[in-house]
Amino acid sequence: MMTLPEFTLHRPSSVTEALDKARELIAAGHEFDYISGGTDLLMNYKNRVNCKAHLISLKGVQELTRLKEDSMGAGVTLHQLEKWKHTPQVMLDALHNLASPLIRETGTLGGNLMVDTRCFFLNQSAFWRKSLGYCLKAEGDFCHVVPQKEICYATYSSDMGPGLMVLGAKIRLEGPNGTRDIPLTEFYVDEGRDRFQRNAGEILTQVNLPKDAREWTSGYRKLRLRDTLDFPAMGVAVAVKQAKDNSISDLRIAICGVSMAPLYLVDVAKEFLGEQPTSEVLDKLAEATMNATQPKKNLVVPTRYRKKMVRVYTRRLLSDLLGEESVATLRI
Repeated sequence: MMTLPEFTLHRPSSVTEALDKARELIAAGHEFDYISGGTDLLMNYKNRVNCKAHLISLKGVQELTRLKEDSMGAGVTLHQLEKWKHTPQVMLDALHNLASPLIRETGTLGGNLMVDTRCFFLNQSAFWRKSLGYCLKAEGDFCHVVPQKEICYATYSSDMGPGLMVLGAKIRLEGPNGTRDIPLTEFYVDEGRDRFQRNAGEILTQVNLPKDAREWTSGYRKLRLRDTLDFPAMGVAVAVKQAKDNSISDLRIAICGVSMAPLYLVDVAKEFLGEQPTSEVLDKLAEATMNATQPKKNLVVPTRYRKKMVRVYTRRLLSDLLGEESVATLRI
């Protein structure tokens, strides 16, 4: 039976109260986590993965649940975003393929953007991990994926991140030392333990979309073992604009499930600006996207298959977005 460890739960009713509690705990030398939906965090706690003695619940902070046309509170549930009339298509694609209806009722936008990295050697019971000597991310001193390096290679597994990246989203972080807005593309780091560019005590409070977010033709496709519940073994988000002559005038591509942070493929996209979206061009674009990835042996789905599916899923998504009639001839 999986039970939760003991911890002290704090329930502020505002961001200000939450930050005051964070300052107090930091000053006292206590470690803590913020929690809202808790759909992933509490599972990790039950597995005794990086548990903290204090949890600050953001569930009762109403200001985090506001929805405006170009602004989404981090505490908005994934189900609410599914039903929101302003949700861009790339986000809807991700939401329809994310977890299960019950989890989407509870899980939040901010929680999914900050979901913990995942690895076959990490997401196991405490007894399983102990039998293998633990790992660099939790209790151990080396990474089973790449033992030669002092880096955690756990995989970034948010479905919402890639889609918001290709839309040009910015996030707001409020902390004990002030408020800052940064592009989502600058939030993540290539280290499975650190994960974010986040200062001590900061709360992700808001996600802001640029004015042209809904002018992009966008979509998301996801590889997973089952059609529900599973985190992405690989996911690809694309946003594209076309000129009057049908050529690709702007293009953004982001990949999840293949690295410690989402991959935002600026250089790959630049190579195809101005091109007509012919079958040959789309084949080359999908191939270039695949070549920019290097998944590691840290998930159940085999590494070579995940890499190959980057090309396949990217090609299919491009065909859907750019109106190509058929992809039946695509060679897997």
